[in-house]
Amino acid sequence: MKVYRILGDTKEDVEELQKDLIRLESWSNDWQLKFNTDKCEAMRISKKNDYSSPQYHLCGNQLKAVSEVKDLGIYITSNLSWSMQANKCANKANSVLGFIKRTVGPKNPQLFSKLYKSLVRPILEYCSPVWCPHLKKDLNTLEKVQRRASKCALGNIGRDMPYEERLKLLQWSTLEQRRLLLSLLECYKTINRLNGLDPSAFFTFAHDFRPLRANHRYLNTERSFKRQGHAPLKHFVGFPVQWWKARITVAHIEVVGEIAFFFVKPVKIKLITMA
Repeated sequence: MKVYRILGDTKEDVEELQKDLIRLESWSNDWQLKFNTDKCEAMRISKKNDYSSPQYHLCGNQLKAVSEVKDLGIYITSNLSWSMQANKCANKANSVLGFIKRTVGPKNPQLFSKLYKSLVRPILEYCSPVWCPHLKKDLNTLEKVQRRASKCALGNIGRDMPYEERLKLLQWSTLEQRRLLLSLLECYKTINRLNGLDPSAFFTFAHDFRPLRANHRYLNTERSFKRQGHAPLKHFVGFPVQWWKARITVAHIEVVGEIAFFFVKPVKIKLITMA
């Protein structure tokens, strides 16, 4: 269970959040569902240099203030830096990659490629539209895993071969290209209200500036939240430019139960594939 509130510079916001905790405590008492306060934590997300966090109490105990937390497999820090998430993903992926290397080796590149795509690469791409890194060091941290995997898959053949040639030989795409495509897919779903999000909260559209001469909506810019004191939405930074480069169109949609499968055809970016 997560309780959050946007805090301003006044103490009233902090008091309102504490009242929310009091109401939550009252609800737990009515239903006789006690909270384990040792597992409850409080984290303040802010871009300011002030690292002090207000003190909150639940069930008579002060909540421990933390600077990082793991939520649904994603490591979130107080400054919204994704370096920890990138390092955790790379370490876990490298351990799985080492297991595949010891058991399979480079004797069968096709089998190695299938195991890499099914066991290693999903670790590096889990929820990537949410935490897609933008720092060069984080990009290199993730790409190093695939560089190592491409060498392991080809063995002595790809030892002195450049990384780009190894990818062509294995028919792989770079992780950065795949993350871009996954982010653009999420952008498409947001614009067309297919994921439950309000597109006006993230983007503005150029309906009043350009005529709609194509079968897609003109994306003008991502909405900035800096004036409102919110952290910028890093997973949508630079999307308008990439949106126009890709010109993503959806061929058709199949719905199985509550899961929608999108069959996407990128028109202009030929390097982005889901191989």
